[in-house]
Amino acid sequence: MTAGPDKTKRIRRTNQDIEKDIMAGAKKVIEEHGFLKATLTNLAEAAKTEPPVIYRWFNNMDGVFEKFTDGYSYWLADILDDAWDNKNPDTKLYFKRIFAGLVKDLYRNKSMRQILLWEMAEDNPITSKNIKSREFFYNNYLLDQYLQPLKDKEIHIDVVFALLFGGIYFISLMKDKGKYWGVDFNTSTGRKKLLETADRICDFIFDNSDNHKVETLIIARKMKEKGIADNIIKECTSLSLKQIEEL
Repeated sequence: MTAGPDKTKRIRRTNQDIEKDIMAGAKKVIEEHGFLKATLTNLAEAAKTEPPVIYRWFNNMDGVFEKFTDGYSYWLADILDDAWDNKNPDTKLYFKRIFAGLVKDLYRNKSMRQILLWEMAEDNPITSKNIKSREFFYNNYLLDQYLQPLKDKEIHIDVVFALLFGGIYFISLMKDKGKYWGVDFNTSTGRKKLLETADRICDFIFDNSDNHKVETLIIARKMKEKGIADNIIKECTSLSLKQIEEL
């Protein structure tokens, strides 16, 4: 007796399903192997998709990487948005919430950590675009919108925040490797120390800035009372002429 025809049918995937499966496979491969060791073979296996199909969609692995990293284009913007509190827009608290959000996300977001590693290891159009996109938020948003009052101080505030952001990035990448400076950042205690220290640095930066501003205004007022010209006061205190005129 001959067997009847196989009635099972291959489930046909839509274009949307195929792209979704390829991106899911890319996430799995990148998180396990990193960008530098990701190959078409292990991607095809993870995505349950034949290599020619991937080529037809993305031409090569760079096309896959570009599509994958595009999904993280607004990663930092989302953290900044989540940290904003309309009811309490205080700048110091805003930056404290930013750093808390940054630590929380990077500790759990393996894909983003792999993207940062790739950006450090490779200089190509994709990594360059990612870095420049993030630079917009560092420089054109945070620095210009919130840190302008601190730019004329003795300390280079742009470098201070570059060290803070960069330090958190680096620690998140190193935390699985063991202790760093004697601290195991992969434990709840180490993570708590990181968050508390970021908070205290914010306190130091913003509180000292406020005190310094008050002291500068007092000095400028005394100089003006002694009849010293506004342009000389401006040169000595870095205050604007408008600020000096209003004293």
